[in-house]
Amino acid sequence: MTSIRQEIQEYISAIPDGWLVALRPLLEGLANDALMAESNLTADEVAIIEAGRKEYLKGKYVSIDSIS
Repeated sequence: MTSIRQEIQEYISAIPDGWLVALRPLLEGLANDALMAESNLTADEVAIIEAGRKEYLKGKYVSIDSIS
């Protein structure tokens, strides 16, 4: 197990069960490469997200460090 995976699992273990309900959709989306946990996205919103992901995979993005 990688150190980052272990660190994240430790954080998750420290979260109360009641709060994990809110975390589940995010983790599920990340694990399944889903667009978002929201199900009421319009076709335009889905297209924007998909376009952004394609640009990111091409390396065409502005890093958060360059914004600060």
